[in-house]
Amino acid sequence: MARLKRRLPWLITDKLTIGSVSLTEESAAIVAVADLDTLDATVAELNTLADVTAGTVAASKAVVVNASKNIGTFGTVTAASFVGNVDGNLVGQHRHEVEELTETDVITITSGVVLLNNVTTPIEATLAAPTAGDELYIINSSATGTAAHTVTCAEGVTFDGMNDEATLDVLGEALHLIAISATRWFILENIGEVGLDTSGE
Repeated sequence: MARLKRRLPWLITDKLTIGSVSLTEESAAIVAVADLDTLDATVAELNTLADVTAGTVAASKAVVVNASKNIGTFGTVTAASFVGNVDGNLVGQHRHEVEELTETDVITITSGVVLLNNVTTPIEATLAAPTAGDELYIINSSATGTAAHTVTCAEGVTFDGMNDEATLDVLGEALHLIAISATRWFILENIGEVGLDTSGE
């Protein structure tokens, strides 16, 4: 009986070669464990991971932090919002969170802009303890002739080392504050004649 001889399309060596593609033991293991039916990434997307240097930004490549969790040399980064600390130059719009109070309530932000807006009824607002570095603008945005609005610091916190209550009774009066500790606001600007006093006295 004649034997049928047929040349196989692969070579048997330390790696399997099919055409010009070599499949090593390592890559075979990767293929073996991969669930290709659920793999959504394209070849081009997977290639963004190739030759990536951790901690360095490269064009059209994925970004991977280095051992110190740092990344350097970004170009332009655009974000709708940002929380954290930034070193370097910032270019663009700088926006503050805005909170408007129309009645007696607790001010929920410690960085941003607070508007006190009620024409007829005094607002007695309470300001939470800050974190060092917080920056706050408190503005009387009510119409002229309103009763005096007051802002009282949390217990143990002061505006200037002594007074813990501010009174804003004229449209446009404002305090520009920055926190230098968890118990002390520093008054950068007193716009108009915002009254300062000690609550309970």
